[in-house]
Amino acid sequence: MIPLLLALWFIPSLITHAQEVSPKTLIENVFGKNSVMVAVAHCESGLRHLDTNGDVLRGKVDPRDTGLFQINKYWNGKLANQLGLDLEKVEDNIIMAWVILQTQGMDAWKPSKSCWNK
Repeated sequence: MIPLLLALWFIPSLITHAQEVSPKTLIENVFGKNSVMVAVAHCESGLRHLDTNGDVLRGKVDPRDTGLFQINKYWNGKLANQLGLDLEKVEDNIIMAWVILQTQGMDAWKPSKSCWNK
């Protein structure tokens, strides 16, 4: 649990000026340049956090899927709230994706695996 808490303290410093940087760059800052998480976000949201109206992107199948990484609020919303994260903010969506990756592995994005596992 200590490494997770340290990361939650450190990761936000990697995501500075989020409005001025592309989502891909933000993801690379947290996960690394060659991380599969860039492909995951591309498959989940087209590397977009907002829709064409400027609203946070929602899932087509399940509207609880939220933002860049399409994090499901039913399954992950409570933990996000406990960590003080707002999945509607791109920075917090990325941080929560990191938390999910550390705690659940890639299983959370299993439905899109055929897209990102190429």
